[in-house]
Amino acid sequence: MIGNGTSEKNFLGNLIGGINSAVLTIPTSIVSGLLAFAPLGPEYASMGVQAGLYGTMVISIIAAIFGGSSVQISGARSALAVIMGAVLGGILASSNLPEDPKAKADIAIILMFFCVFIAGFIQVGFGLMRLGRLIKYMPRPVITGLMNGFAFVILIKQLPVLFGVDDFPEILQLVIGAQPIYWIAPLSGIAAVAATMAIKRLRKGLPSGLLGIIIGSLVFHYFGGNEAGLSLVGAIPAGIPAPIDFSRLPELLSSSSGNALIIVDLLSSALALAFLGCVLSLLSAVAVDTASETRHDSNRELFGIGLANAATAMLGGVAGSGAPARGIASVRSGSTNRMGGVWHGIAFLVILAGLGGVIGQIPLVVLAGVLVYESIGMINTSDIRQVRDTFKDGNFALREQVIPSLITSLLVTVVTLTAGFVAAAGIGLVGASLMFAMRMEKVVVRGTYSGDKLRSKTSRPQEEIAILEREGHRIAVLEAQGAVFFGSADKLARQIVESAQDADYVILGMRGVTEIDDTAIKILRQTDASLAKEGTVLQISYLHPESPLWGIVVGLASDWDILDGRTFVDGDTALSWAEDRLLETADLSTETEGELGLKDIDLLRGLGPEAFESAEKWFKRQTFAKDDTVILQGAPSDEMFLLAGGTVSIMLDIPGTTRQVRLAHLRPGVMFGEMGLITGEARSTHVVANEEVVVYVLDRPSYEELSQNAPEILATLLANISIELAARLRVTSAQVSELERNS
Repeated sequence: MIGNGTSEKNFLGNLIGGINSAVLTIPTSIVSGLLAFAPLGPEYASMGVQAGLYGTMVISIIAAIFGGSSVQISGARSALAVIMGAVLGGILASSNLPEDPKAKADIAIILMFFCVFIAGFIQVGFGLMRLGRLIKYMPRPVITGLMNGFAFVILIKQLPVLFGVDDFPEILQLVIGAQPIYWIAPLSGIAAVAATMAIKRLRKGLPSGLLGIIIGSLVFHYFGGNEAGLSLVGAIPAGIPAPIDFSRLPELLSSSSGNALIIVDLLSSALALAFLGCVLSLLSAVAVDTASETRHDSNRELFGIGLANAATAMLGGVAGSGAPARGIASVRSGSTNRMGGVWHGIAFLVILAGLGGVIGQIPLVVLAGVLVYESIGMINTSDIRQVRDTFKDGNFALREQVIPSLITSLLVTVVTLTAGFVAAAGIGLVGASLMFAMRMEKVVVRGTYSGDKLRSKTSRPQEEIAILEREGHRIAVLEAQGAVFFGSADKLARQIVESAQDADYVILGMRGVTEIDDTAIKILRQTDASLAKEGTVLQISYLHPESPLWGIVVGLASDWDILDGRTFVDGDTALSWAEDRLLETADLSTETEGELGLKDIDLLRGLGPEAFESAEKWFKRQTFAKDDTVILQGAPSDEMFLLAGGTVSIMLDIPGTTRQVRLAHLRPGVMFGEMGLITGEARSTHVVANEEVVVYVLDRPSYEELSQNAPEILATLLANISIELAARLRVTSAQVSELERNS
């Protein structure tokens, strides 16, 4: 099995990685057990430490085998232990438990582990329902607030232990000198912290936390901490602890109202425990992926950690999750696959079997010092620093982002300390959702444009262009983006109404809209009806049978009359439609009644009757059927065209594909192909007839004859071409300016 060098290397790498990560994280497992059992007092410290070590052993092995990361190392986590401690404290506070302290503690411990058991099965359910990707995106301010809250809970509970007293009032008594202080207590804890910090700074590869605990314990015993009456962890029972007797649950969870409340608390706590454990595991898996250049399966990771937590609850271990420090340490020590996690668990089994007596000599004040140090390190102040920096730099855009995050995280922290982690998580999620809705409301409209500046790609005669320059402000264009939903639709509707105050046509562009809900559709329908009463027409662009939103809108509002002629495949088509309607109201119909004569086309204006009659013979009338190609891209340029009837589209081939894009839409009265005739270069685009088309063609021989025999007529034609091109450039410049204004 280990016959080749690669297999032997993998075996040794996994073994060394598992053992090294175990040595590095012994303190975390010990303090996690202490936090979970803290409400029972120092008498249960040894049981708590055993639960922390045993929990890491069970979780690391099961999660390594069934989890979604090949190199993730899981184990007891202090944040989850704080929740377990809160659950245990809440159960102990119930008035329905027996008066006998031992019986009361036994019942509370069983119910606490049952809470972990439920949490494990919830996590398994999350994995089976494939919620891994969704849970990974839990708002960061909520996680930050919860972790800060847990840090302060640990700090508040462990500071009195560090000073050798029972609670905070006694610390105040020490400060004012009303009560003698046992200096050995804070001295031992501070010695452990100082040693941890010094070793971490000098040699990063050493197990600084473990060495700090050893040094703090030596200081404690050297100065006679035992004689001062300060508590030790106490002897840890050898061997594997007995499984938790869940068979007593029916007896414990009777139908009395008090115990019914305990059941509700257990279920809500289990949900919070499961959710936080999932988030911590997935965040850890991402960090370990980066260090190991691997990829994890989020859903399998949830399944694996849930199975591990259910198992550890049945066997009396503290709840856990993936931990980046463990996984990264294992990878850097040579671990390459799941066996690293298995060896990690086996190492803890050896620790439990052989070092229980040694661990029992660790003073609680030393562990309190380590916990105080870790809790201070857990406090995340990045949002505060970011807010401070934005005031220094004057970065108002960033300030709008970070201040809501800071408010949410502070709120979650305060609620964690005052009302508990379940309420904090709920309030945090609600707060984050409100912040998200407010943020989405701000960005729902990406740009607003006026129709006298932003014009369609339809080329029109000079008379129509002049009217659109004068009356185009009666067309308003709004471009929406993101999710249009109940939180943003109302603001979008207000902006539509504001744009309609000076407009007869309002175009709502939905190219950037990713989703829309029924509330938003209802609000848009109401807005459409309101605008119609005022004589304003609402149009929607980028909404058509092939668009992603079409099925949603039709499914929720199939009787909405906007679907019958006022939705368009793109913004240009919608804008062209509005321009046509605007020209109709200006008594200049864009519908061609018959075909235009040469005299009606702008290119020949300025010619006297005699000159016109002379020029007329150079232009040949020609017709094209619908979908005929008038000009072929790449073909020689030997003709220019005057459009007398019907419409054409200018199309461009996209290189390397079979797709085409429409560049312009031409109506009667305009010219096309003139630059190719003048320069002689190959055609750069296609021109395709949209319907039956009539054109007047000036070919190259006629052009050259004009140049030789009637130069004054050609000069007039070229002057009119220049005027036409200048008008097009003026329109394009106005459009660019309008787009830049909204960029």
